[in-house]
Amino acid sequence: MTVLTVKNKQIFSDYVKHSFYDEMFDHKGQVRGPYEKLFQQFSRMGIDEVTERNFSMQSQMMKQGITFTLYDGNQNDTYSERTIPFDIIPRIVTSVEWELLEVD
Repeated sequence: MTVLTVKNKQIFSDYVKHSFYDEMFDHKGQVRGPYEKLFQQFSRMGIDEVTERNFSMQSQMMKQGITFTLYDGNQNDTYSERTIPFDIIPRIVTSVEWELLEVD
């Protein structure tokens, strides 16, 4: 697996490749071409900065009401507010993939 060491932390170093398709890494653990720049950017930021940015994004989503409500189901009417699921690592759609989507 390709791993960059930045700020004495390795991002993606604990990532385990499973049997499902992975958009960023191929079956050998190498970064796929379309994800190379994104991988490098996240690696330069390091784990702490990525975590901080994700927390900031989640906080802003909560403040802006980009949420849904989960009800407990009890008679107490307790509930919790959650942000809409959002992955800080974007899914890259290449031009070839986009052309296929456009056809169908």
